[in-house]
Amino acid sequence: PGRGRPPADPQPDSFSGQGPAPGADDAFAGTRIGSRDLVLLASVDTDRPFVGQQVSYSLWLLARVNVSGIDKLQLPKTDGFWTEEIEAPQQLVGEARIVDGVQVQAYLLRKRALFPLRPGKTSIEPAEVEVLTGMGLLFSRASVRRATQPLAIDVQPLPSPRPPGFDPGNVGQWSLTASLEPAAVPAGQPVTLRLVLSGRGNLRDVQVPRLPSISGLRAYDATTTDKPGVEQGRAGGTRTVEQLLVPERTGEIEMPALTLQTFDPVQKQYKALRTEPLRLTVGAPVQAPAGPQDAASAPTAQNLLAAGGLRPIRLRITQVKAGAAPWTSGWFWAALLGGPLLVGGLLGSRRVLLLAVRDPDKVRVRGARSAARKRLRGAEALLTRVGGGGVEFHTEVARALTGYLADKQGVAAGGLTRAELSQALLKRGHLKGVVDGLVAVLDECDRARFSPGAKDPKAQQLLLEKADALLAALDRGRREEAA
Repeated sequence: PGRGRPPADPQPDSFSGQGPAPGADDAFAGTRIGSRDLVLLASVDTDRPFVGQQVSYSLWLLARVNVSGIDKLQLPKTDGFWTEEIEAPQQLVGEARIVDGVQVQAYLLRKRALFPLRPGKTSIEPAEVEVLTGMGLLFSRASVRRATQPLAIDVQPLPSPRPPGFDPGNVGQWSLTASLEPAAVPAGQPVTLRLVLSGRGNLRDVQVPRLPSISGLRAYDATTTDKPGVEQGRAGGTRTVEQLLVPERTGEIEMPALTLQTFDPVQKQYKALRTEPLRLTVGAPVQAPAGPQDAASAPTAQNLLAAGGLRPIRLRITQVKAGAAPWTSGWFWAALLGGPLLVGGLLGSRRVLLLAVRDPDKVRVRGARSAARKRLRGAEALLTRVGGGGVEFHTEVARALTGYLADKQGVAAGGLTRAELSQALLKRGHLKGVVDGLVAVLDECDRARFSPGAKDPKAQQLLLEKADALLAALDRGRREEAA
């Protein structure tokens, strides 16, 4: 022993151990020890699984001699299976067992979950191991190689007929729930639809149903979080799907029940998992506070009536000491003569006259582009701050575009759905590519505002450049329309 690679010592077919999973009382039923001191045993819990059903593969070392360590372990190839690790012990831990009437130490070397990918007969190749035996002294240690026999697996196809909408990856014992948070919001405020799938099976392959298109509800791409787990030797886990939804109209919006068609390999039948229908209550949109440009038109305490109405005029009679008459002073005659001259000068100034009669609506239209660019410069300044731009940055970009649309185009984007906004701009003669780009930028701003994540300076700079280019394209289209 110890010179070169020891010869393999394959086990008889009776050592292949096809049958119940090792670890149960009858784990090694049918296994014959005989006069052997070491036996490498491979076992599966079922040799006739359905496609997608878990096959638990276990590799055990049965020893009647002292085992000091494992020198090398070669696991079999599992072509045709998706493999998940269940147990991979880092140390040898023996369990006393009685096998074939002989007391042995049973060491679990590996346990895996195998999910067959296609029907038909296949096999799991032999596993090999080199075992160090003895007490660890220089002249008493020996290296012995053992191998298993291949395991035959006959994978069964899923029964027919299959229910409509069934996906072959939805095999297992699953449960599905849906929730909406919050259940009541003003129009334009986001809500989160959360789907939670949990149970046993191949979590990687299972497909969660998608929310259909609902009128008055803008949906963003969903995010998926998987938490694989093992329960009582069965692979599975939890998949959480969260989708951001923004209501665009007031009233009650009902979300239909979602259905997931599955196949339960234990009960050997198809099952339909259904969530409860959800209801969203949408109230009137919250008015945004007036910005700097709206401060002049905001009502103040000077032009609002008191809650009690008009107050009566109170006269207070006081005695005033009479002084000299004003026309006896020199300044009186100077003011009297200078007034007509000043009025004539003002009337003669064409610029002042135009300012006096200028239409406020025309002033707003002419200054729309410059006001929008000012907001974009403010957004660009946010990028230079410590930590970069975040929600504030995307808010300013969105305000620049929607403010321009309201002032220049007469389109109140905040009160329209994306489809209605696109239709309104297309009717004004804007190119479809420009309109689609505008909607995409607004959606990107909303996504970043409602579900902020990691900040990407390059993406934010690119978004800023897109917004500036869209303003130029919209303004150019407006001038061509006027022409």
